[in-house]
Amino acid sequence: MPNGRIYYVNCRYDGDLKHVGVLLVEQYNDLDKALELLLGGDIESLRDDLESTVRASHLDYDELIDCDLKEASCLGDYLLNANGEYKYLFDKGRWYVVSGLCESDCATPLRRPLPLAKAIEIWLM
Repeated sequence: MPNGRIYYVNCRYDGDLKHVGVLLVEQYNDLDKALELLLGGDIESLRDDLESTVRASHLDYDELIDCDLKEASCLGDYLLNANGEYKYLFDKGRWYVVSGLCESDCATPLRRPLPLAKAIEIWLM
């Protein structure tokens, strides 16, 4: 998060831990790969490599949509504006997941970043 800003794209399908979460940890686990993934814009379906990843179209369902890299001023802004139940962050060399998970009692959504590898481990239990 250069300058405290959050840069993000949306992933339309299979954004949960078992698909996107696992791929981010296994295939896009360094800064260069994470940046390359973001710079391509919104994702229709994330795959094992960027060449086979399907990007979202600017013209979807006959309406023009914003598929470019987006920017948020803070975590709260990102959580409010990013699409999808699961929100992923890459910071200081590792992936985190923010929402889509619950605190230990599963009564309230998780609002602080949890290391993605740890979230996947919990999910697999």
